[in-house]
Amino acid sequence: DGSVIQGRIVQNDFRESKLSLSTNPFAPAELVIIPKSEIQGWEESPISPMPPALLDTLTKEEIGDLLAFLLSGGKTK
Repeated sequence: DGSVIQGRIVQNDFRESKLSLSTNPFAPAELVIIPKSEIQGWEESPISPMPPALLDTLTKEEIGDLLAFLLSGGKTK
């Protein structure tokens, strides 16, 4: 239908007929499921979803905590 959906690809198994997208960064578990047969095209965004100058507001310790969290895949322990 020509609509555009933006999000992070959560699951894209070539054997599956559907693509799972997380479109809300505040509710990443809420997924949009799109049949691959309905996708006319896709492109990777050249822009980071991280707000500009975000790290400027954090201390070195907070940046270290953020990196550890991201590298752990979002697991807190």
